[in-house]
Amino acid sequence: LITSAPSVLAGPSIGQFLAELGADVIKVENPRTGGDVTRGWRLPGDAAGKPSAYFAGCNLGKQSVAIDTSAIQGRLLCQRLAAVSDVVVASYKPGDAEKMALDPATLRSNNPRLVYAQITGYGLDDPR
Repeated sequence: LITSAPSVLAGPSIGQFLAELGADVIKVENPRTGGDVTRGWRLPGDAAGKPSAYFAGCNLGKQSVAIDTSAIQGRLLCQRLAAVSDVVVASYKPGDAEKMALDPATLRSNNPRLVYAQITGYGLDDPR
């Protein structure tokens, strides 16, 4: 089981590649923020009320769940998901995973074999 929380391109592509190889991938999206921003990146001809072509092109084969990670209940649910996952894919800004208790050390306390894959656009030392 892969739990995938990133949005836009790099992180979602990792989850999609693993889904194409046969993995069960759960995409975690925050309903408070409208989920993955690419859901709304519409091209002419994209049907209203459906995911954009861009979103569909990076999230094929995944199951999406809406979890508000700003709420304690949402963070606890993510921790329970990580406890039964083989891999967690994340793309948090530096320090955000720790603030939400969704960092590798916290998640591995319930699942020592967990692989935690962190991808960033600017590295772990740049606050962007």
